Amino acid sequence: MNSEILVLTNIVPLFGLIYLAVVILDRQALNRKERALFQILWTMEMLDLLADNTQTVMAALPYPTAVRIAAAAVSYSIRPAMILILIALVYHPKNTLKNRLFLLVPEMIAVAASFSALFSDLCFSYDQNNVLTPGPAFFIPYAVTVLYLAVLIFILLWKKVLDREIEKKVIAVTLGFIIMAMICESFMGIDGIS
Repeated sequence: MNSEILVLTNIVPLFGLIYLAVVILDRQALNRKERALFQILWTMEMLDLLADNTQTVMAALPYPTAVRIAAAAVSYSIRPAMILILIALVYHPKNTLKNRLFLLVPEMIAVAASFSALFSDLCFSYDQNNVLTPGPAFFIPYAVTVLYLAVLIFILLWKKVLDREIEKKVIAVTLGFIIMAMICESFMGIDGIS
């Protein structure tokens, strides 16, 4: 692993973490519930960054390890969950079991698919040369992420993001970071930026 790849894979998440820390520390910007959700989001982003860096270090080994597989599963699971937290910040449906399950079921499916890599090749695996091999369910975490992004964009547009509520503006900027990271991953061919 060279320093250029380390910088490329960490620059967007680090800016995101700094941005979220500033939002969390600004006592006037958020109420207690919103601050708690942003703290969860900050923690999830930190875990994702640690998991991605663990994968990058383990990729240098000539063979796959359970640590690399677990780190990848954490990353694939946590990304849609972070967007789900953003949805929770702007969408406040009636707190019924049906509404909560509607939003949680796709994330539970993504977690199950991702962690299936620990005991099967359903979602992904690494070959004997430590190269990622996508399985038939590899698309699931990405599909859930795209689904949650679409829901978040719809909610932001539906609630008119340009009004005076600060959390919607914070969400819009955070959404921009996520989209920018996904574009960087696509064009640079580097996994783990978002």
